[in-house]
Amino acid sequence: MRERALFVILTAMFSVLNIFGQENSSLDSYVFYGVNVKNSDYTVSENELVANYSIAYSPFLPAGAVYYVTDKKSGKSAIVQIGVAKVNKSPFVLYLSDRLFSFFVQDLNVKEVMLTLKFIGWN
Repeated sequence: MRERALFVILTAMFSVLNIFGQENSSLDSYVFYGVNVKNSDYTVSENELVANYSIAYSPFLPAGAVYYVTDKKSGKSAIVQIGVAKVNKSPFVLYLSDRLFSFFVQDLNVKEVMLTLKFIGWN
């Protein structure tokens, strides 16, 4: 009985490690949508936006993580730290400060930008 339980546990652990080791589980294979926090239903204090213009807020990504963010259309890149956003929206939405959003957009009428993320490290 113990051997069977040990076999099941080891098989489950190997399966989990195998899933995380696959290349297609990387974040850079997903597209995130960056929206201007001023034009969204998520609110951030103005003082925080002025002091932390390189922070993007996400309901999905862990707070304190640092990512290399690239716009799929223009190719512009920035290094961004993630802050937590408590909203019940898609996990693939990043709320960008006005200055950070303006950095990525070429046309002021654009409501969102398509972004790819590459994990760099932790703050």
